[in-house]
Amino acid sequence: MRNSTTDKDHLSEEICISFAYDFNGTNLAHPIMPELVSQKGLLDINGMDVVSSELALAKRGGGTMYLVLQNPIHGGKDELKQVYIKR
Repeated sequence: MRNSTTDKDHLSEEICISFAYDFNGTNLAHPIMPELVSQKGLLDINGMDVVSSELALAKRGGGTMYLVLQNPIHGGKDELKQVYIKR
């Protein structure tokens, strides 16, 4: 289980964030970007459908993947993210 916080000012690079999607690709929870809740899908900076890739990994039992997303905590800077998916 990953730790999360809703206080953006206290996040550091060591903090991991928990978020959840259902198997239809709808966001159920996101502590840092609540505007994503109820939305379907998410594209990375290269236009890759992140949620579809995460769901495919979850359906295979889970694992780790990497992607590049804008980090709202660091002023929208593009950053490499490691994502651990668990079904």
